[in-house]
Amino acid sequence: MKSNGTSKPSYSVHVVSAACSFLVALGVMSCSEERPLDREITDVRPAGIRSGSGPGMVSPSGMPSSQNRASGASGGPSSGPNFIWDTPEGWTEEPPTEFRAANFVVDAESNSECYLTILPGQGGGLHENVNRWRGQIGLAPQSTEEIDALPKRPLFGNPATIVDLEGAYKGMGDNAVPGSALLGAILAMPEGMLFVKMTGPAEVVNANRSAFDRFCDTLDIDVPGEHDHSSHAPGAHDEAAEPPNASGGLAWTAPDSWTVDTSNKMRVVNYRFGESGESECYISVLGGDGGGVELNVNRWRSQVGVDELSASEIMALPTLKILGVDSPWMEAYGDFSGMGAEDLSNAGIKGAICVLGSEALFIKMIGPAAELREQHDNFISFCESLRAE
Repeated sequence: MKSNGTSKPSYSVHVVSAACSFLVALGVMSCSEERPLDREITDVRPAGIRSGSGPGMVSPSGMPSSQNRASGASGGPSSGPNFIWDTPEGWTEEPPTEFRAANFVVDAESNSECYLTILPGQGGGLHENVNRWRGQIGLAPQSTEEIDALPKRPLFGNPATIVDLEGAYKGMGDNAVPGSALLGAILAMPEGMLFVKMTGPAEVVNANRSAFDRFCDTLDIDVPGEHDHSSHAPGAHDEAAEPPNASGGLAWTAPDSWTVDTSNKMRVVNYRFGESGESECYISVLGGDGGGVELNVNRWRSQVGVDELSASEIMALPTLKILGVDSPWMEAYGDFSGMGAEDLSNAGIKGAICVLGSEALFIKMIGPAAELREQHDNFISFCESLRAE
């Protein structure tokens, strides 16, 4: 569909697939340690759809190693976002593991470490993870109100919760070590949970607070061309503010009234619209079925405070043809409360789920109810415009 007489050009993106061989339902995780399963972490870049695999089969090809930024280099699992960072002085970068996208020895003699982990969906939730960390260091749980009042710091342009604890730390299978400290940042976003966690003797952790802050400040996702300004003359118009046109990959057509928001790199693409400045529509990807249609539909409904649907009611949801697949979609209205987003009264959610086999695409619209109702046709057209090129 064309909005206001014209439509914006098609965009192509790189879609990142699962890094691990198993997937749990969104919001469910082990209580022992952060374990990144399949991840809804993508960045804007050219990508391929599997040729000859039928419509909508997203390629799970791994991403190339990112370029260093100063002394920081990405690593991470073979299929995931290209993180870049500045490695703090005195820290030793270790190889990434299946469960750690970035991994550092802070002080070898004291077994102090710092690492970055990503979990899909709600990843257990902010409150559950804060209290899990408190339990690891021998402290009693905090109330929801106390956790909500914890200090925040920017991470990927969003407010991350800071956890700062001292006590007797016990990691996985370890004996509790008195005089320990845990300093961490937890970022709750609609796509998943991101953790930066440093542990070790209190004196070592305290001495590395500034280094922890520097690491968080420089942590970024490498989008080709974004960190290379050599080809841009001063004052020249930078077309890189929008996703690049490219042949091949996943493409779509967006309404003219929508504008690209590049502040959230954890999404395939993110659009803003409406006079309130609070409405957005974005695409995310998870490996496998992303937790399933029923779980995600009811999770979205819970975010606006409406009752869950039964399995038979979800089976009866209307569908849209997305990438050649009949994909259920829903809408619900109420008072919105979601991960990493401010509460919003009289809000709405529209969402469509396209399960492709190796991945699942999520198209989600959030904002004031009146603005979402005005965007109904645009939402439908945007979803149906998704295509493999």
